[in-house]
Amino acid sequence: VLTQINVPTLWQRGLNGKGRLVCSFDTGVQESHPALASKWRGTHASLGSSWFSTIKPDSLPYDKSGHGTHTMGIMVGSAAADSFGVAPSAEWITAGVIDQGKSLTATIADILLAYQWALNPDGNPETTDDVPDVILNSWGVPKGIFAPCDGTFGQAIANVEAAGVVTV
Repeated sequence: VLTQINVPTLWQRGLNGKGRLVCSFDTGVQESHPALASKWRGTHASLGSSWFSTIKPDSLPYDKSGHGTHTMGIMVGSAAADSFGVAPSAEWITAGVIDQGKSLTATIADILLAYQWALNPDGNPETTDDVPDVILNSWGVPKGIFAPCDGTFGQAIANVEAAGVVTV
């Protein structure tokens, strides 16, 4: 798959994620996963600036189902000399907000809180190196819950994009 999207060509040009920070809003990420552990920003930054959870904010990042770990692996995964993530030299942070056993209304509220967190993960408005370059949202809302083109997430996405964060 990486060859199909020309990632090796980017790596040859030195574009491998070095100096970049990626974030996921998903089921969480297993912080200790061998392909991801060394890239977690929490190895040298505060827990609160590296992990967002309304259920277990004081725990290390964990993954309720494996989906978030899988998608983070696509973004930054590597092991030894094998790079299989698009940006294997990037660091990561995550928000465990999807499939956390909450109602849809509470899940939506958590996602909106995660967007606020992503704009200032360390809580210090004087720093910007904690703000991710990209947020991956590998989730959806069940069909029929919202009208087409519903604006529930529109302002939150506009806010992070205005801050220079790409939202996928």
